[in-house]
Amino acid sequence: MERKKKIIIILLIIIIPIITILTIFTIRYFTYSKSVDDIKTIEISTYKGYLSPSNKYNIDFDKNLVTYNYTYLNQTNNDNQCSSRNFTKEDSEYFIKKANLYGFFNWKESYKAKYNGADLPSTNIYITFKDNSVQEIYCLAEFPPNYDKMAEVFHEAFGYNIL
Repeated sequence: MERKKKIIIILLIIIIPIITILTIFTIRYFTYSKSVDDIKTIEISTYKGYLSPSNKYNIDFDKNLVTYNYTYLNQTNNDNQCSSRNFTKEDSEYFIKKANLYGFFNWKESYKAKYNGADLPSTNIYITFKDNSVQEIYCLAEFPPNYDKMAEVFHEAFGYNIL
């Protein structure tokens, strides 16, 4: 009988933290998750460093359209100034599902490296919601968790290496 009590206590010690952690992640996922109907646009500008072009992407969820343009050394390339492509409802649903999974809408406002420099890689993200509120995320040589995974999601959903 004493042995059974010890086993039950050990199991409770193991199971209770696991259930607590799973509950926290579940609540976080459903509390901060977004749907396609919540997002109006996502605008992203990137700079990869010295002698790299500045890229700007605008993802319009109302028009299902991604627009891309770039500037190289402060001069707009007139031959390839702007391109765009449509995406499907399935693409946007896939994006939102993965963005919720990877916590994209929970990224904090600023990620900055401890060192400074004019030619550090940077990414600025502006998420405009249907209620016209804007979430801004600034990255300067320091990036959020799951940044690389979200880069893959952007590419898979919209066809561009956005991040």
